[in-house]
Amino acid sequence: MLLVENFDPFLYAQGVLAEVHGIVTHASGTVIPGATITVIDISKGWTRVLHSNGDGMYALPQLEPDMISISVETPNFNRQEQLEE
Repeated sequence: MLLVENFDPFLYAQGVLAEVHGIVTHASGTVIPGATITVIDISKGWTRVLHSNGDGMYALPQLEPDMISISVETPNFNRQEQLEE
C-alpha cells in the first residue's frame, strides 16, 4: 500500500539552471518531515540526497535540466519513485 502521497516534485527551468522541489505528505494530508529524498541524474550519473524539513518541504536548486529520478523514503512508509524530464 502506497502511503507517501502528494509527492509532487517540480522541475523548473529558467535560463540554464533548474530546480527540483516539493512537499512530502501522507494520504491524510499530514506533512512528513525527515523523509529522505534521493535525486539521480540519469545521464550524468550523479546522486544527491536531501531530507524534507519540518514542513515536509525539500528543494534542490541550480541543476542543469536533464532526465532525473526522484525517490522518497521514510520509515514505516513505502518508497516512491518518479522520473522527470
